[in-house]
Formats: sequence, structure tokens, C-alpha cells
Amino acid sequence: RMADYGKETGTTPKVSYKRMLGGGDVFVVEGTIDYGDGVPVSYVGIGELRDGKISKMTEYFANPFEAPAWRADFVERMEPATA
Repeated sequence: RMADYGKETGTTPKVSYKRMLGGGDVFVVEGTIDYGDGVPVSYVGIGELRDGKISKMTEYFANPFEAPAWRADFVERMEPATA
């Protein structure tokens, strides 16, 4: 649990939410988490509601990585958007 992370590690993660979207009984949360080392870990959570309450939450975490060279023909490199 995120609430126990600080007690176990001595650091407090910083969560930055990018967006939340969905409809009906399903929603998706997207953001990043900094666990104290300055590396933003990507986060996606898929939530399911039952009777207006969260009944299930499936979460995915991924460290940043360079795309493999074999994918170069399938993408166009873009500069990050600035706010």
C-alpha cells in the first residue's frame, strides 16, 4: 500500500496525476510517481465501480526506457510538450 511506503522506506513518493477519464462503471487514471530518486515512474490505474464505490483497482507501473532500435521505422520522434 502507498500509505505504508514512507514507513517502510523512509521516503515519501510524489504522485503527479496527468488525467482521469472513463464512463459508466470504469475509469482510468494516468500519472507519474517519483519515489525520491528523481526518476518519474509511469503509472496507470484502471478502476471499476460497483454501487458507486471502487470495487476493483488494477495498477500498472513502468520505469522509463529507451525504445529499441527496431521500432525506429514505426515512430516519429517528438519533443515533449511544455505547459
